[in-house]
Amino acid sequence: MYDETAMMIPPNAEIVDEGLTGVETYQFGFIVTPGVELEFDLIRVEVSASGDIGWTFAIGQITINREGEPPGRDVVRDFHTWKKQSDGSWKIVVDMWNSGMPTG
Repeated sequence: MYDETAMMIPPNAEIVDEGLTGVETYQFGFIVTPGVELEFDLIRVEVSASGDIGWTFAIGQITINREGEPPGRDVVRDFHTWKKQSDGSWKIVVDMWNSGMPTG
């Protein structure tokens, strides 16, 4: 899913810019947490006039179900920049996300 040159820009954390190796070793805390439900809606997709770069914007709802506790919730705003590969497939070159929950 990620290009060899990919980078990630997670919220409140260091930028992961070691390419595919860095992306593959990055720990998605919410993904590996038991009881996590994740649902995304694709909001917008655009492709450059040249047809080799594009971007997507999605909004996701995360629910973390914990036994004996109320569910934890977050809204994730997810932005990807995609690059068309030589074989015609598309891979992510930039993966950036943040919380859409109000502060305070």
